[in-house]
Amino acid sequence: MANYFPVVLDQAGHQWLPGLPEDSFDSWEELHQAFIDNFIATYEQPGNKYDLKRIRDRKTSLCAITSDDSRICVLKS
Repeated sequence: MANYFPVVLDQAGHQWLPGLPEDSFDSWEELHQAFIDNFIATYEQPGNKYDLKRIRDRKTSLCAITSDDSRICVLKS
């Protein structure tokens, strides 16, 4: 499986992998965790309970998207 790992990497992965010191990992699990730790911040993460609390019904609130792509919502009277 390790032989196929470089085949599935994108450009960032191809830059990351050769930059690692030789014999950096003793197991597939160590390589897996290092890969996750390095790239997890680059992918959109699923929402959490606080994101869910910000969802508003269109019938009871008005929302607008600002220039920095954030959303502002106010309750209708």
